[in-house]
Amino acid sequence: MYEQIKTHAATKAQTIKNDFNVMEAKEQKKAKAKSNKNNLSFDATEMLIQITGTDLTEIFGITDTNAMEIISEIGLDMNEWPTAKNFTAWLNLAPNNKVSGGKLLSSRTQKKKNKAGQIFKMAAFSVQRSKNWLAIFYHRIKSKCGPQKAITATARKIAVIFYKLMKNKIAFNPLSADIYMQTFKEQQLKKLKKQANKLGLILIPNGIVT
Repeated sequence: MYEQIKTHAATKAQTIKNDFNVMEAKEQKKAKAKSNKNNLSFDATEMLIQITGTDLTEIFGITDTNAMEIISEIGLDMNEWPTAKNFTAWLNLAPNNKVSGGKLLSSRTQKKKNKAGQIFKMAAFSVQRSKNWLAIFYHRIKSKCGPQKAITATARKIAVIFYKLMKNKIAFNPLSADIYMQTFKEQQLKKLKKQANKLGLILIPNGIVT
């Protein structure tokens, strides 16, 4: 009797273990399929360098996967767009400025979707938690205009870099976050001085006023 109970228990334990192994294998298969759904199953960076003449994956937010997707949409001949501005306009990432009497009435981007433009937007979304100058740019625009405009503006920056690398076959040489912030502060100061001059005012640095 004892041996029968022992055998039955062992059989049941083995059955449970087998069921668990089957379930685990299925979950691993699902996880693998999910992880590969939007990613290439091989490293395409070297192939990209060969066909484009530059390493696009060095650009913030650009991977071998979305680089291949973008190229499949735009091709390899960047001469179709004489300037980066033409390129971003085609991507529907450039502001659609409406001017009347020399006054800017609206600067909204077109609502018509462009697949390559959407990929650049996804790339822009991915950089927001990074620690590079582009992430700082994103958060600066977000604080002023909201997340949607920040995504579009950042996507436009990435698209311009992508265009220049593709057209000129050059390497990506990004600014450091510190240099970007210093440059931005200098630009803001220059703008403030210009506004002050128009109003007949003089800007006085902190510490000088007594």
